[in-house]
Amino acid sequence: MTFTIFGGRLMPQLDLTLSGKLPVSDEVVRAQEIHTKSLGLKTYREAKALYHKLAVVGGGTSINDHVETLRNWDGDIWPSMGLMAGARNAG
Repeated sequence: MTFTIFGGRLMPQLDLTLSGKLPVSDEVVRAQEIHTKSLGLKTYREAKALYHKLAVVGGGTSINDHVETLRNWDGDIWPSMGLMAGARNAG
């Protein structure tokens, strides 16, 4: 299973790909697919995609140039652990 994220406005464009393996067997996945289809719900392929803004912020000194942008950000902000205390103190 692979997810790719594209975007970025604060720094150069981000292309991030995450790959992983399901922790269950193929048989379990198939059984879940059959069960889900029996419920008559829309699948992710049938549903309208939802887009949500996300800023992933590191702790480098360039962050000082973007404080106001982040204060006004209308999406989620994921700070690095090193940045967390400083960001809270800065508001």
